[in-house]
Amino acid sequence: LAVHAKVVALEDAKKINGLRAVFGEVYPDPVRVVSVGADIDEMIASPDKDDWRQFSVEFCGGTHVGNTSEAGEFAIVAETGVAKGIRRVEALTGIPARAARAAAESLRERLDESSKLDDAALKATLGELSNQIDSMTISVADKDQLRAMHAKLFERVKAADKLAAKAMAGAAIEQAKMIGAQAKAAGARTIVEVLELGSDRQAMQQAMQTIRDACPESGVMILSPDPDAGSVAIAAGVAKGLIDAGLKAGDWVRAAAEACGGKGGGKPDQAQGGGKDADKIYEAAEAARAFAASKID
Repeated sequence: LAVHAKVVALEDAKKINGLRAVFGEVYPDPVRVVSVGADIDEMIASPDKDDWRQFSVEFCGGTHVGNTSEAGEFAIVAETGVAKGIRRVEALTGIPARAARAAAESLRERLDESSKLDDAALKATLGELSNQIDSMTISVADKDQLRAMHAKLFERVKAADKLAAKAMAGAAIEQAKMIGAQAKAAGARTIVEVLELGSDRQAMQQAMQTIRDACPESGVMILSPDPDAGSVAIAAGVAKGLIDAGLKAGDWVRAAAEACGGKGGGKPDQAQGGGKDADKIYEAAEAARAFAASKID
Protein backbone atom coordinates (compact mmCIF):
# COMPACT_ATOMS: atom_id res chain seq x y z
CA LEU A 1 0.00 0.00 0.00
CA ALA A 2 1.16 3.51 -0.82
CA VAL A 3 1.85 5.74 2.19
CA HIS A 4 0.46 9.28 1.88
CA ALA A 5 1.43 12.27 4.02
CA LYS A 6 0.03 15.78 3.85
CA VAL A 7 -0.32 18.86 6.07
CA VAL A 8 -3.97 19.92 6.25
CA ALA A 9 -6.26 22.07 8.41
CA LEU A 10 -6.74 20.52 11.85
CA GLU A 11 -10.55 20.80 11.85
CA ASP A 12 -10.80 19.18 8.41
CA ALA A 13 -8.46 16.36 9.41
CA LYS A 14 -10.41 15.62 12.61
CA LYS A 15 -13.51 14.84 10.55
CA ILE A 16 -11.91 11.86 8.74
CA ASN A 17 -13.77 8.66 9.66
CA GLY A 18 -11.49 6.27 11.56
CA LEU A 19 -8.75 8.82 12.25
CA ARG A 20 -6.30 7.77 15.00
CA ALA A 21 -5.01 10.37 17.43
CA VAL A 22 -3.70 10.36 20.99
CA PHE A 23 -6.38 11.36 23.49
CA GLY A 24 -5.49 14.60 25.26
CA GLU A 25 -2.64 15.41 22.86
CA VAL A 26 -2.45 18.99 21.55
CA TYR A 27 -1.87 19.02 17.79
CA PRO A 28 -0.73 21.97 15.65
CA ASP A 29 -2.93 23.63 13.07
CA PRO A 30 -2.34 22.75 10.30
CA VAL A 31 -1.46 19.16 11.20
CA ARG A 32 0.43 16.45 9.36
CA VAL A 33 -1.76 13.48 8.41
CA VAL A 34 -0.32 10.12 7.40
CA SER A 35 -2.49 7.59 5.59
CA VAL A 36 -1.53 4.06 4.60
CA GLY A 37 -3.41 3.09 1.45
CA ALA A 38 -5.90 5.96 1.00
CA ASP A 39 -5.43 9.35 -0.64
CA ILE A 40 -5.68 12.19 1.89
CA ASP A 41 -7.31 14.66 -0.51
CA GLU A 42 -10.09 12.12 -1.12
CA MET A 43 -10.52 11.71 2.62
CA ILE A 44 -10.81 15.45 3.19
CA ALA A 45 -13.34 15.68 0.34
CA SER A 46 -15.51 12.84 1.77
CA PRO A 47 -14.56 12.55 5.47
CA ASP A 48 -17.62 10.46 6.50
CA LYS A 49 -16.95 7.61 4.09
CA ASP A 50 -16.95 4.17 5.83
CA ASP A 51 -14.11 2.92 3.62
CA TRP A 52 -11.59 5.07 5.49
CA ARG A 53 -11.86 2.78 8.53
CA GLN A 54 -10.10 0.06 6.55
CA PHE A 55 -6.90 2.12 6.47
CA SER A 56 -4.41 3.39 9.02
CA VAL A 57 -4.91 7.17 9.21
CA GLU A 58 -3.28 9.24 11.94
CA PHE A 59 -1.77 12.52 13.01
CA CYS A 60 1.98 11.95 12.95
CA GLY A 61 5.10 14.01 12.42
CA GLY A 62 7.41 11.03 11.92
CA THR A 63 9.24 9.71 8.88
CA HIS A 64 7.55 6.92 6.91
CA VAL A 65 8.25 4.62 4.01
CA GLY A 66 6.73 5.46 0.66
CA ASN A 67 5.10 2.04 0.40
CA THR A 68 4.44 -0.69 2.98
CA SER A 69 6.39 -3.16 0.82
CA GLU A 70 9.56 -1.29 1.79
CA ALA A 71 9.12 -2.45 5.38
CA GLY A 72 8.98 -6.09 4.33
CA GLU A 73 8.65 -8.23 7.46
CA PHE A 74 7.25 -6.65 10.62
CA ALA A 75 7.77 -8.04 14.11
CA ILE A 76 6.67 -6.48 17.42
CA VAL A 77 9.44 -7.44 19.82
CA ALA A 78 8.51 -5.55 23.00
CA GLU A 79 5.52 -4.01 24.75
CA THR A 80 6.27 -2.34 28.05
CA GLY A 81 4.98 0.25 30.50
CA VAL A 82 6.64 3.65 30.28
CA ALA A 83 4.47 5.49 32.81
CA LYS A 84 1.02 5.20 34.32
CA GLY A 85 -1.44 4.63 31.50
CA ILE A 86 1.29 4.77 28.84
CA ARG A 87 2.61 1.74 26.94
CA ARG A 88 5.52 1.55 24.54
CA VAL A 89 5.58 -0.84 21.58
CA GLU A 90 8.84 -1.63 19.80
CA ALA A 91 9.02 -3.38 16.44
CA LEU A 92 11.50 -4.43 13.78
CA THR A 93 11.16 -4.28 10.01
CA GLY A 94 13.13 -5.54 7.04
CA ILE A 95 16.17 -7.76 7.59
CA PRO A 96 16.10 -7.57 11.45
CA ALA A 97 12.46 -8.64 11.41
CA ARG A 98 13.25 -11.57 9.11
CA ALA A 99 16.07 -12.55 11.47
CA ALA A 100 13.61 -12.48 14.39
CA ARG A 101 11.20 -14.70 12.47
CA ALA A 102 14.01 -17.11 11.57
CA ALA A 103 15.20 -17.25 15.18
CA ALA A 104 11.68 -18.09 16.35
CA GLU A 105 11.31 -20.80 13.73
CA SER A 106 14.64 -22.30 14.73
CA LEU A 107 13.56 -22.43 18.38
CA ARG A 108 10.22 -23.91 17.37
CA GLU A 109 12.03 -26.70 15.50
CA ARG A 110 14.28 -27.33 18.53
CA LEU A 111 11.26 -27.62 20.81
CA ASP A 112 9.60 -30.00 18.35
CA GLU A 113 12.73 -32.14 18.25
CA SER A 114 13.10 -32.01 22.02
CA SER A 115 9.58 -33.36 22.44
CA LYS A 116 10.82 -36.62 20.88
CA LEU A 117 13.52 -37.09 23.55
CA ASP A 118 13.08 -39.35 26.56
CA ASP A 119 12.22 -37.66 29.84
CA ALA A 120 15.77 -37.53 31.19
CA ALA A 121 17.23 -36.03 28.00
CA LEU A 122 14.34 -33.58 27.72
CA LYS A 123 14.88 -32.40 31.30
CA ALA A 124 18.53 -31.73 30.54
CA THR A 125 17.75 -29.45 27.60
CA LEU A 126 14.74 -27.48 28.88
CA GLY A 127 16.81 -25.00 30.91
CA GLU A 128 18.87 -23.95 27.91
CA LEU A 129 15.78 -23.64 25.72
CA SER A 130 14.06 -21.46 28.31
CA ASN A 131 17.06 -19.12 28.44
CA GLN A 132 17.10 -18.83 24.66
CA ILE A 133 13.39 -18.04 24.47
CA ASP A 134 13.86 -15.28 27.06
CA SER A 135 17.04 -13.79 25.62
CA MET A 136 16.64 -13.98 21.84
CA THR A 137 15.12 -11.11 19.84
CA ILE A 138 11.87 -12.56 18.53
CA SER A 139 8.34 -11.24 18.19
CA VAL A 140 6.20 -11.19 21.31
CA ALA A 141 3.61 -13.36 19.57
CA ASP A 142 6.23 -15.99 18.71
CA LYS A 143 7.66 -15.74 22.23
CA ASP A 144 4.25 -16.46 23.75
CA GLN A 145 3.78 -19.49 21.49
CA LEU A 146 7.26 -20.81 22.28
CA ARG A 147 6.74 -20.35 26.01
CA ALA A 148 3.48 -22.30 25.76
CA MET A 149 5.30 -25.13 23.96
CA HIS A 150 8.06 -25.06 26.59
CA ALA A 151 5.52 -25.09 29.43
CA LYS A 152 3.85 -28.18 27.97
CA LEU A 153 7.18 -30.02 27.83
CA PHE A 154 8.02 -28.84 31.36
CA GLU A 155 4.74 -30.27 32.65
CA ARG A 156 5.63 -33.58 31.02
CA VAL A 157 9.01 -33.63 32.77
CA LYS A 158 7.43 -32.62 36.08
CA ALA A 159 4.91 -35.45 35.83
CA ALA A 160 7.68 -37.93 35.00
CA ASP A 161 9.74 -36.68 37.96
CA LYS A 162 6.75 -37.11 40.24
CA LEU A 163 6.22 -40.71 39.12
CA ALA A 164 9.93 -41.46 39.46
CA ALA A 165 10.04 -39.91 42.93
CA LYS A 166 7.04 -41.97 44.00
CA ALA A 167 8.66 -45.17 42.73
CA MET A 168 11.97 -44.24 44.34
CA ALA A 169 10.27 -43.49 47.66
CA GLY A 170 8.45 -46.83 47.57
CA ALA A 171 11.68 -48.68 46.93
CA ALA A 172 13.41 -46.74 49.72
CA ILE A 173 10.68 -47.64 52.21
CA GLU A 174 11.14 -51.32 51.39
CA GLN A 175 14.87 -50.90 51.78
CA ALA A 176 14.30 -49.10 55.09
CA LYS A 177 12.24 -52.05 56.36
CA MET A 178 15.14 -54.40 55.59
CA ILE A 179 17.62 -52.02 57.23
CA GLY A 180 15.43 -51.79 60.31
CA ALA A 181 15.05 -55.55 60.59
CA GLN A 182 18.80 -56.12 60.22
CA ALA A 183 19.67 -53.37 62.71
CA LYS A 184 17.19 -54.76 65.24
CA ALA A 185 18.66 -58.24 64.91
CA ALA A 186 22.15 -56.83 65.36
CA GLY A 187 21.15 -54.65 68.31
CA ALA A 188 22.55 -51.55 66.60
CA ARG A 189 22.38 -48.40 68.72
CA THR A 190 23.00 -46.03 65.80
CA ILE A 191 22.11 -46.52 62.16
CA VAL A 192 23.52 -44.35 59.37
CA GLU A 193 22.36 -45.14 55.82
CA VAL A 194 22.54 -43.59 52.35
CA LEU A 195 19.26 -43.88 50.44
CA GLU A 196 18.51 -42.63 46.92
CA LEU A 197 15.71 -40.16 47.59
CA GLY A 198 16.95 -36.95 45.99
CA SER A 199 15.81 -33.94 48.01
CA ASP A 200 12.44 -35.45 48.94
CA ARG A 201 12.34 -34.59 52.65
CA GLN A 202 8.99 -36.26 53.16
CA ALA A 203 10.24 -39.56 51.75
CA MET A 204 13.37 -39.27 53.91
CA GLN A 205 11.25 -38.79 57.02
CA GLN A 206 9.12 -41.79 56.08
CA ALA A 207 12.19 -43.96 55.55
CA MET A 208 13.74 -42.78 58.81
CA GLN A 209 10.53 -43.40 60.74
CA THR A 210 10.27 -46.89 59.25
CA ILE A 211 13.69 -47.72 60.67
CA ARG A 212 12.91 -46.05 64.01
CA ASP A 213 9.70 -48.07 64.31
CA ALA A 214 11.82 -51.23 64.10
CA CYS A 215 14.51 -49.83 66.39
CA PRO A 216 12.79 -47.36 68.77
CA GLU A 217 15.76 -47.14 71.14
CA SER A 218 18.28 -46.28 68.40
CA GLY A 219 19.53 -43.17 66.65
CA VAL A 220 18.84 -43.10 62.90
CA MET A 221 20.34 -40.90 60.19
CA ILE A 222 19.42 -40.90 56.50
CA LEU A 223 21.58 -39.21 53.85
CA SER A 224 20.28 -38.76 50.32
CA PRO A 225 22.14 -37.46 47.24
CA ASP A 226 20.45 -35.15 44.73
CA PRO A 227 22.29 -35.69 41.43
CA ASP A 228 20.53 -32.78 39.70
CA ALA A 229 21.51 -30.25 42.35
CA GLY A 230 24.79 -31.94 43.32
CA SER A 231 23.75 -31.69 46.96
CA VAL A 232 23.07 -33.92 49.96
CA ALA A 233 19.97 -33.97 52.17
CA ILE A 234 20.36 -35.21 55.74
CA ALA A 235 17.79 -36.13 58.41
CA ALA A 236 18.21 -37.73 61.83
CA GLY A 237 16.15 -38.87 64.79
CA VAL A 238 17.53 -39.91 68.17
CA ALA A 239 15.86 -41.88 71.00
CA LYS A 240 15.74 -40.33 74.48
CA GLY A 241 18.17 -42.84 75.97
CA LEU A 242 20.87 -41.85 73.49
CA ILE A 243 20.16 -38.15 73.99
CA ASP A 244 20.78 -38.67 77.68
CA ALA A 245 24.00 -40.46 76.76
CA GLY A 246 25.19 -37.41 74.83
CA LEU A 247 24.06 -37.95 71.22
CA LYS A 248 21.89 -35.03 70.10
CA ALA A 249 20.33 -35.04 66.65
CA GLY A 250 21.23 -31.40 65.89
CA ASP A 251 24.92 -31.90 66.66
CA TRP A 252 24.93 -35.23 64.82
CA VAL A 253 23.47 -33.74 61.62
CA ARG A 254 25.85 -30.80 61.83
CA ALA A 255 28.86 -33.13 61.92
CA ALA A 256 27.65 -35.00 58.84
CA ALA A 257 26.73 -31.81 56.94
CA GLU A 258 30.11 -30.19 57.56
CA ALA A 259 31.82 -33.24 56.04
CA CYS A 260 30.05 -32.58 52.71
CA GLY A 261 30.29 -28.81 52.63
CA GLY A 262 27.05 -27.88 54.35
CA LYS A 263 25.33 -27.17 57.61
CA GLY A 264 22.43 -28.37 59.71
CA GLY A 265 20.89 -28.50 63.12
CA GLY A 266 17.71 -28.93 65.07
CA LYS A 267 16.30 -30.37 68.25
CA PRO A 268 18.04 -33.12 70.25
CA ASP A 269 15.50 -35.70 69.07
CA GLN A 270 14.96 -34.53 65.49
CA ALA A 271 17.14 -32.56 63.05
CA GLN A 272 17.94 -32.05 59.40
CA GLY A 273 20.52 -30.38 57.23
CA GLY A 274 22.28 -30.56 53.91
CA GLY A 275 25.57 -30.48 52.10
CA LYS A 276 26.71 -28.87 48.87
CA ASP A 277 28.96 -31.70 47.64
CA ALA A 278 27.16 -34.93 46.72
CA ASP A 279 30.49 -36.58 45.89
CA LYS A 280 31.33 -36.53 49.61
CA ILE A 281 28.14 -38.21 50.81
CA TYR A 282 29.92 -41.38 51.96
CA GLU A 283 32.54 -39.29 53.75
CA ALA A 284 29.64 -37.55 55.49
CA ALA A 285 28.17 -40.93 56.47
CA GLU A 286 31.49 -42.01 57.96
CA ALA A 287 31.78 -38.72 59.82
CA ALA A 288 28.31 -39.32 61.26
CA ARG A 289 29.22 -42.82 62.41
CA ALA A 290 32.42 -41.55 64.02
CA PHE A 291 30.59 -38.73 65.78
CA ALA A 292 27.94 -41.10 67.14
CA ALA A 293 30.59 -43.53 68.35
CA SER A 294 32.44 -40.73 70.14
CA LYS A 295 29.30 -39.84 72.10
CA ILE A 296 27.91 -43.20 73.18
CA ASP A 297 30.72 -45.77 73.13
